[in-house]
Amino acid sequence: MPEMMYQYDRDYFLDSSKFTDRYGIKATPYEEGVKETIRAYKDKT
Repeated sequence: MPEMMYQYDRDYFLDSSKFTDRYGIKATPYEEGVKETIRAYKDKT
């Protein structure tokens, strides 16, 4: 576990621009993704 601690001592900065430029697909904003996940879960139950 100590060798993995570096992953938790700083913020993550993600950039999907290369993927978007190549494939034309944009990342889903977190707020929209969470809402859709909750909606899908409710529809299943």
